Amino acid sequence: MTTIQTRHGDMLSVTRGILVHGCNARGRMGKGIALTIKKLYPDAFRIYEEEYRTAGLKLGTITSAEVAQDLIIVNAVTQDHWHHPDPNVVLADYDAIERAFVLVRKIALERRLPVHFPLIGCGLAHGKWEEVAPRIERALGPEIEKTLWLWERGHAD
Repeated sequence: MTTIQTRHGDMLSVTRGILVHGCNARGRMGKGIALTIKKLYPDAFRIYEEEYRTAGLKLGTITSAEVAQDLIIVNAVTQDHWHHPDPNVVLADYDAIERAFVLVRKIALERRLPVHFPLIGCGLAHGKWEEVAPRIERALGPEIEKTLWLWERGHAD
């Protein structure tokens, strides 16, 4: 049984909560919702890029930026690279997605905020939602409000 709510629309219209999106470990946010977040919330990108330059980005880790009162952008490092020549190769790392959401859980509990996300790892990274959803459920647990957003600005994450 899933406790993930589904909404249609623009995830970036949310004004309160934690907005999680998938990123690569290469310090780039050049496509999909990541690119939109980079443009709308430059501080979120700056923190992500700084972590890449100083320590490197590790799969399953996150960077975060509070971009407004009770609005946090989480860059979840869910794939090593953003491209593979074979479009059938799954770039999403399912274990990294789960580890990242365990970290998001800590923020959500501390701040008492709901968690919002697109089909993380299932667009440009070619992952399968039936693999991702139970990992998010397990990582966040039943007490955290969680919402999957479909068709956010036309981008897949």
